[in-house]
Amino acid sequence: MREDNKKNEKLLKSVYKGDKSKYIDPVGDEYYNLDINNQEIRLPQFTEFQTAKGVKISTIKKRYNLLEFDIKVPDDKKETTISIPMIWYKGYRAEYSRGAEGSQPVLKQRVFTESELKENKKARRPTVSEKVLNDGKIYLSIRNSGHVKVSYHKTFIQYLGFIIEWISWILVFFIFKQKYSKNKEHFPS
Repeated sequence: MREDNKKNEKLLKSVYKGDKSKYIDPVGDEYYNLDINNQEIRLPQFTEFQTAKGVKISTIKKRYNLLEFDIKVPDDKKETTISIPMIWYKGYRAEYSRGAEGSQPVLKQRVFTESELKENKKARRPTVSEKVLNDGKIYLSIRNSGHVKVSYHKTFIQYLGFIIEWISWILVFFIFKQKYSKNKEHFPS
C-alpha cells in the first residue's frame, strides 16, 4: 500500500507542477470505501462483466445509474454469481424479467487475515473486520436466464435528509421575513 501512496503522491506532484502529459480525475473518489483502488477502476477492464464459465451476457444498455442486460446461464437449475461493472452503493436494486430470477445487489467481502489487520493498524486505517473484494463491484446471484435491470433508487435516509433541508430553508425564509418586517416597523422609509 505504501508503494501505491508514493506513486500517487509522485503523480499528483508532477501534475501540480504542470506536466500536461498526465491526467488525473479524482472526481467521485471520496465516495469509495478504502478497499477500492481508484487507479484500477479507471482501467478499461473495469467495464467488463465477470461471469462463470458458460454464462453469456448480451444486449447491454448503460446509462447514468442504470445497467440493463440479457443473461443466458448454462443451467437454469444452478445458481451462478456474476459481478457487473458498477460500484455498489446502498440504494441499487435489481429487477428481473423474462424469466430471470436472482438476488439484490451486494458487495462481495471476506474476513481480513491477521497480517492484513496488522498492516491496517500500522497504516492507521479504520478497524473493520471484512475486506471488500473486486474493487467494490456489484455482485448478483442469478438463478434463471432472462433480462436484468440494475438501477439506483434513493434511500429513506436520503429522502428524509431532503425533507429536513427544505423545512430548514423554509424556516430560515420565514425568520428573515419576520425580522425584516419588524425592522421596517421600527425604521419606516
